[in-house]
Amino acid sequence: MRNEADIVEAFIRHTLAFVDQIVILDHASTDDTNGIVKALRDEGLPLMLLSDSTVGYWQSPRMTMLMREVAVRQCEAEWVLPLDADEFIAERQAGCLRRVLAESSGPVHLRWTTYAPRRTDDPNDANPATRIRFRASEESTWYKVIVPRQLAAHEFAALTTGNHEVEIDGVASVALPTRDVWLAHFPVRSGAQFAGKVSIKQLQRLAMHNRHPGWGYHMKRFYDLLKTDPDQFYDSYCDAALAYAPRETCSESPTAIEEPLHYAGAALRYTSTSHPVFQQTLLPYAERLAGVRGHVRRTRSTDDRGRRTRARMPPVKGVGNQTSPQRTTASGDCRRLEGTRSFGRAGTSEHKTGTGIHRRVGSTGTVALARPHSACPFRGCSTPVQDAATRSRQTSSGRSE
Repeated sequence: MRNEADIVEAFIRHTLAFVDQIVILDHASTDDTNGIVKALRDEGLPLMLLSDSTVGYWQSPRMTMLMREVAVRQCEAEWVLPLDADEFIAERQAGCLRRVLAESSGPVHLRWTTYAPRRTDDPNDANPATRIRFRASEESTWYKVIVPRQLAAHEFAALTTGNHEVEIDGVASVALPTRDVWLAHFPVRSGAQFAGKVSIKQLQRLAMHNRHPGWGYHMKRFYDLLKTDPDQFYDSYCDAALAYAPRETCSESPTAIEEPLHYAGAALRYTSTSHPVFQQTLLPYAERLAGVRGHVRRTRSTDDRGRRTRARMPPVKGVGNQTSPQRTTASGDCRRLEGTRSFGRAGTSEHKTGTGIHRRVGSTGTVALARPHSACPFRGCSTPVQDAATRSRQTSSGRSE
């Protein structure tokens, strides 16, 4: 989970009415999520808190690790329910979940029921599970899976992204559907929360180099709307919540039915009724993403022997020749800079002086980049930046880009 301070306490208190222990993996939250979980743990609730600092959204391997290594081997769980913090267990009658699991020997599917905020919701109710009372009239086609111990402990068992299926060596196991137990899903609780959620999810998707092309498609449409028309995004987020998940029919205007969840947890103690603006969750993630990018570039500027290599900067797009070692003087003549010397191989475009790097741009004009060596983007590296031609030669010769 990430940045779920507005719902994590309600989720924990409610879920513990159905399970014996909760293992939480926090994905670098920047709000008060961790503080709330620790406060609940200090109350004596059976919680285990782990952390994941990666910038991508590696849900499948992370949840598989939690299922096998933590839930089964450490906690000795008989059943594993891989849930998100916005998914609440709902029963037709008390005790239905335990009865369904007692009668099942294989995985069980729980259908999703999506709840959506309304403009008439009570702003003074800090609990989303009681404040948001309306659900989508059409059922989602998505399910979440509950996994028995013998399957969860299998060497080749893996949860798919979204926790929709459990696979054995790439083949999905047949799961038993049930109508007596389902999940009340609260993906959207406020405009600011939803904006932060779709923004970070999209950036996480882009940060994953080997992502599946179809992953996160349901988030991208909301992200595109937020990027192109934020006013429309905030005006329509309540209706968008009704269409958050795929449905059995393709109705363009899903309706809302008042059917509040029976909240089974204790009263909240640590959750605030105020909602931060989405920049407060987005900007810390953007900073971390940029920091990881910088770290990767610094790492890649070291060769196989551990020696620092030249930092690389791509050429400016749309600019002509960037390879001449000359610059135009005030009189219009092209002269070599006094006191300069070439570096690197023949054909490189830049020259190093006491003040920095000088490069000709285009066929008629020049610029002087008076960047001192200490301003190199790689800490501790005092070598100037290579040009596109040198970088192209290195790439074609097999060196890592």
